Amino acid sequence: MSLAQRKRTLPRPVRAVRRVAPALAGVLVGLVLLSAGWDALNDLHRFPIAEVKVSGEVRHVDPVTLRTAVTGAIDGGFFGLDVERIQRQVQQLAWVDQVWVRRVWPDGLEVRVKEQVPLAHWGASRLVNARGEVFDADGREPAGLPRLQGPDERVAAVAALYLAVERRLRELNLQVSALSLDERAAMRVGLAGGVELVIGRKERERRLARFIQVYPKLLASRAGEIARIDLRYGNGFAVQWKNGKQSQTT
Repeated sequence: MSLAQRKRTLPRPVRAVRRVAPALAGVLVGLVLLSAGWDALNDLHRFPIAEVKVSGEVRHVDPVTLRTAVTGAIDGGFFGLDVERIQRQVQQLAWVDQVWVRRVWPDGLEVRVKEQVPLAHWGASRLVNARGEVFDADGREPAGLPRLQGPDERVAAVAALYLAVERRLRELNLQVSALSLDERAAMRVGLAGGVELVIGRKERERRLARFIQVYPKLLASRAGEIARIDLRYGNGFAVQWKNGKQSQTT
């Protein structure tokens, strides 16, 4: 009997097994390779990070401290890297406002940093941004910023008041150097040159508007002689002069 005849005489199940055997072998090899690849990806320390790029315009964040924080938070390879951990570590640094971290194939890491933009001093040694968020200056306080004071739980309100008052007084070429809000919400505003505006806690907008209306006509020419202007009057204000005299206008 020839070989061809013997193949034709093999039982049908045996012939079927012979036909699918190569395909089954291929599937098994594929599964083995897939399992090996999956194990490799799950190994957190495979594919180590070889390049770290830190970007962003920073003037107050120390670059050495920043890079140390990034590299110190790298706890795995490309696939096992905890991106959120790196972000948290950098976010804790002084002067850091926002952080973005992403992997860069095949072995890179990019960290982009946005630095805080200070609006004013807050209290003795901290700073506040325009969103009313306080942050630590870490001994690097810029010169020339106004000084805001008030209860810590009202910092956002104080910052908003400062922005509103500064915008109004800028129309008169007056620069706000300080603003405080006490526990009773009474407001005082310091101007560059030493003049203090006592506005109080009631009708603050109306009192400020009254000052803006009368300042160019009655006070601007003698601004260098003024120590304090008390606006807590129904229809007028009182002026404390640097020579100790006081006058009241209605």
